[in-house]
Amino acid sequence: MHNRLNRSLFALALVFSFAQFTHAKVARVACVGDSITYGAGVKDRTRNCYPVQLELLLGGEDYEVRNFGVNGATMLKKGDKPYWKQKAFKAATEFKPHIVVIKLGTNDTKPKNWKHKGEFAADVTAMVDHFASLDTKPKIWLCKPVPAFPDRWGINDKCIREEVIPIVAKVAKEKNLPVIDLYTAFEGKAQFFPDKIHPNAAGAKMIAQIISKHLAPSTATTAGLPDGYKLVYSQNFIDTKSKDAFHFTDDNAWKLGATSGGEGDRHYMELFGRSNYKYKVRSPLNIALVSSHEFGSFVMDLDMMQTGREYGHRDMCLFYNFQNRSQFYYTHISSTSDAHAHQIFIVNNKPRTKISKTTTKGHKWSSKKWHQVRLVRDIDSGRIEIYVNDMNRPIMTAEDKTFGWGRVGVGSFDDTGRVSNVRIYAKEAREAPAKKHLFTD
Repeated sequence: MHNRLNRSLFALALVFSFAQFTHAKVARVACVGDSITYGAGVKDRTRNCYPVQLELLLGGEDYEVRNFGVNGATMLKKGDKPYWKQKAFKAATEFKPHIVVIKLGTNDTKPKNWKHKGEFAADVTAMVDHFASLDTKPKIWLCKPVPAFPDRWGINDKCIREEVIPIVAKVAKEKNLPVIDLYTAFEGKAQFFPDKIHPNAAGAKMIAQIISKHLAPSTATTAGLPDGYKLVYSQNFIDTKSKDAFHFTDDNAWKLGATSGGEGDRHYMELFGRSNYKYKVRSPLNIALVSSHEFGSFVMDLDMMQTGREYGHRDMCLFYNFQNRSQFYYTHISSTSDAHAHQIFIVNNKPRTKISKTTTKGHKWSSKKWHQVRLVRDIDSGRIEIYVNDMNRPIMTAEDKTFGWGRVGVGSFDDTGRVSNVRIYAKEAREAPAKKHLFTD
């Protein structure tokens, strides 16, 4: 009895230890920088500075992102407030990061600091070497500083653009390091900088989104994905030209947008009206297809919001293995299920045909604003699986091998909605044939 009790307690301890291990954060990210990293000027800084928002975007279970920003800090060792002499520098080192994001150089442009500009390249190199020497051998990213709108407190935008950035780029090239271009991303976007230098919460979120886009392909976990799958395509809709990356049935029915505040800062592409499109084959009217690549077997993750009125066929759609406008698959996710709704369909030179093996009674779009959606497609087995919010149980399944490699996209049969944070994982993606018009004969 005593031995059985000891064995039970030991087993329980193992389970508890394993649970702790499986929920441990696996990657430590150090955000090294000045007041822009620290979050000066950001309302509710401890929640909205870019490092905090970066952790949320990367996934708090897999990453620990720490803010090592210091107000007024310089890269220059002879600057008026060298980062090298700050407690944060020592703390960032002792943090033993796996990833280091360095965003310094803004305060260096002040005249009293830039008189030492001849040493800036050496000091950037020295900081890279310092973190590279850590036992964790972290991956290091250098950031091109954001613009100044216009000069203030001695900070000089021309100096940032024409002197600091070229030096950062030169050191990155010499050290074979990746660069995150925050300057170009914010050029002409003074609305994100109320005091002309520091971003507001929305600007900090945008910085986090840009950085996460760069980090994710090389650091994101592929847990739950087939062996060999990697991130091969992503779209966060931050770039004002994001629409150019899609083919539409009607370009005028789509627009880019962003939200902030209580809903959470987010960039998205919105289907806001009915497309001016008709075709002989009965199929969805509103389609946006990724123009650059084709995919065979893949997993696509994205966030979707349905903005239309509530009724039985209130829907959003996924399109995949698209050959032409008469041959493709699509999944219709709607409030209720019947022969023409909330099903997986094939369009093959005739009106859509239901091929679902399993489905549910419908999906409640009104249950929350944004819904996490996953599409799993395997062209070898024919497998199609659709998940919404619960990634452990598909809401629809099908098997069909009619179409192989093709384009993927989003849309709706005849409703409105938004899409955000599109990510596609696969062993490979291939360049799509260049076509000006996919939806005309």
